[in-house]
Amino acid sequence: MYDINKFIRLFDSVDEPSRSRQCFGMLKKYDPTQQIMHSLIHFLENSNKSTISPRKVMEITQQLGPNGLKKYALPLDYLFRVLPNDVPPQNLQWLNQSCFAGMSRFASNPDLYACALNLYKRGVRTIISIESSGAEDTKLATAGSLPSVEWYSCFLEDWHAPSVEHLLEYCKLVDSRMRYGGVVTHCWGGTGRTGCFLAAYLIYSKCCINATSAFQTVRKEYSTHSVEMKVQYHALARFSDYLRRPISYDLNSSLFNHAGGHWEKSHENDGFAADPQHMGASGLSHLTASALLASSRSNIKKMVARQGVKDSKAPYITQNPNAKIQRVADTKKKHLNIPKLISKLL
Repeated sequence: MYDINKFIRLFDSVDEPSRSRQCFGMLKKYDPTQQIMHSLIHFLENSNKSTISPRKVMEITQQLGPNGLKKYALPLDYLFRVLPNDVPPQNLQWLNQSCFAGMSRFASNPDLYACALNLYKRGVRTIISIESSGAEDTKLATAGSLPSVEWYSCFLEDWHAPSVEHLLEYCKLVDSRMRYGGVVTHCWGGTGRTGCFLAAYLIYSKCCINATSAFQTVRKEYSTHSVEMKVQYHALARFSDYLRRPISYDLNSSLFNHAGGHWEKSHENDGFAADPQHMGASGLSHLTASALLASSRSNIKKMVARQGVKDSKAPYITQNPNAKIQRVADTKKKHLNIPKLISKLL
């Protein structure tokens, strides 16, 4: 087995163009049976460092598989941190002291490997896809090519609002992965669904006191287009209720602030008439606090879209790019009678 201390001393030496070749030359000497690593060494030895293609290097490392990526984590980590020609993903924006971020659909970037390398250099170790299209390519370019990186699906169809249960599972995942490095979430455009999930974590982590605060934070610090549907805000408010946070403002309240943004015109009212609502919603003020809390806890599976309301089903989080997405069936749904529903719970 190769001497880790020798690698570390080499990494800390004077920064020279030949340093990575020296590193992998040592690996070749101490572990000469690995043919894939030989291919990588040969490529590096015969390339101009300033023009090395991240795609080529990462295509070679993909052949190592998960076990190989773990076995060679130290030299590969060094290599990927010093490789040139990385490119930031489209619409990457950070929250929470540069360890929590959102972006638009990763698979839409012209060079996925250069973008994956950029995220790796920034300390990102977790990618979460809410958008299902392009998921296989996203997983391959990130978790399939880089050591210590994990990819997860958290699929939700576009123009839907997630259930409280869905948001809770997402927040638990983010919490568990923060210890390993940065966490980046994406949907298609990186605003509506992504903004909703980012805001949920701000509530969960107590960075924001309720849905109103989280909504304003993501619109000010992430994107003014964050949380594009009224039902997405309601989902956040129900999530806040579930966590027993202070009541969130109603959308029609004079105290509600759009934080410089606006709803998406063609979808802002999708499913709104059938929405289960939340503790601060207008029309529910006559109900007792205990009844409102009971309502928020009885609706943890409710997801909303134009077609109505449906109970969502776990598992919400997987590492399978082909997992089924959460959607509301295109059928007529009965509107929920919230006072009648709560009266049954009392």
